[in-house]
Amino acid sequence: MSLRDFSLMFFVCFVWAAHTVISKIVVSGMEIPPLFYAAIRFGIVAVVALPWLLPAPRPTWRMLLVGFLMGGGGFALFFLGIKTASPSSAAVVSQLGLPITTLLSVAMLVL
Repeated sequence: MSLRDFSLMFFVCFVWAAHTVISKIVVSGMEIPPLFYAAIRFGIVAVVALPWLLPAPRPTWRMLLVGFLMGGGGFALFFLGIKTASPSSAAVVSQLGLPITTLLSVAMLVL
């Protein structure tokens, strides 16, 4: 792996870890409601990503529903949980999403 690739990987991991710590500080230390913080964060990401989403695929309602449930809904639950949990335990639980999703998808395909 080149030094450039390793540096980029390290930067992404650092930013994601900093996001978890900052989120904990915002929802616990600053007493900002977790759902409000999730809505503001999701809104900012939506505005920044808007140029890549145009022209919107059809049907638009499906894209909005999936975006809300995977983006805003998932982070709303994450911020509700992180209000009472430590940032490290919240990060571990959020990383368990991938194996749990894989196990559930295998169960759905088998059944």
